Amino acid sequence: MAFTLLVEYGLIGLALFTWLLWRFVSRTWIVARREQTGILQSVATGALAAGIGVIAQSFTYSLETSKFLWLAIGVGMAVYTMWMRGFREEDSL
Repeated sequence: MAFTLLVEYGLIGLALFTWLLWRFVSRTWIVARREQTGILQSVATGALAAGIGVIAQSFTYSLETSKFLWLAIGVGMAVYTMWMRGFREEDSL
């Protein structure tokens, strides 16, 4: 996986892709762990599990073009954004 990214996108592309994966996993993990109940926790947990599953599959399949990975990243980051927006609204009340 990393060698394919390195050859196709170069060192900067590999670094950016790794950073993107780190942001997805860390932000989605925050919502999955800190949200006590509700739909946000369920969707965050599902997106995180799907993303980790696709990343594990990357040992036998090209990762960077996987539509399922991009879907999981999009859902995970959307959940994080909704959670942060709700968190800020609660603080302002």
